[in-house]
Amino acid sequence: VVAIDPLWYGISPIEKFQKSKNFTILVGEISDKYIMEKAMQGVDSIIHLAGLSNDPSSEINQEFTEKQNIENRKR
Repeated sequence: VVAIDPLWYGISPIEKFQKSKNFTILVGEISDKYIMEKAMQGVDSIIHLAGLSNDPSSEINQEFTEKQNIENRKR
């Protein structure tokens, strides 16, 4: 498993997974081409979970939410 995460909430939510030899965390954003290329090396399946999914986040910055949920996913 390769995860891309900006760690907005710190490492603690995923810290327990780091102990697994089958887990790699890449700190960054899905909008970063380099991170995406690195993450997809040797990968045969992708599950996109990077969307912002609550109304308050969308209301704070609609443009960022659309970019994160629509544009960055296309890449």
